[in-house]
Amino acid sequence: MDSEISNLASRVRLTFDISIQPGVVNYTLTRLLSEIFKNIPENYAKYEKMVGLLELIKMELMRKKIFVYEDQKCKQNGEVF
Repeated sequence: MDSEISNLASRVRLTFDISIQPGVVNYTLTRLLSEIFKNIPENYAKYEKMVGLLELIKMELMRKKIFVYEDQKCKQNGEVF
């Protein structure tokens, strides 16, 4: 599965300039999530699961990447507050 995901990401990067067109990433992830959940009947619980997954993805990104980056920058440049 990782190689398929890497191939999809490479195709998106090669086809679009995501620094100018971030909506392409939004579209790609939305379509992927929709495809994953397409066999589940449309109801509130389905959308609640989808939003919950996106929230967990956001939290993981914050914890693993953004907080680490901010800590490095604070050590490099000093605290703002």
